Amino acid sequence: MNKYPNQQSQSPRNLVAITLALTPVWLFFYYQIIDVILFKDSIVAKILAGSSGIIITGMLIAYAIAIRKKLNEEKQQNKAKK
Repeated sequence: MNKYPNQQSQSPRNLVAITLALTPVWLFFYYQIIDVILFKDSIVAKILAGSSGIIITGMLIAYAIAIRKKLNEEKQQNKAKK
């Protein structure tokens, strides 16, 4: 059972917007880590940072979409029960 029944869950649409807004932050963060640890100002660091940032962003968007589908299924089940 839900401990806080009146608490609204965060909309998946908001999660997608937040994820997209944080994409530049992820890219910069990974670029800094990869650049400092592995390479010194190289193109490889930029490519690795960009790809890892894009992968994480894609994973978060997929997670938000999965939450949205689950919420829609729960709504349909609740309608069917009534």
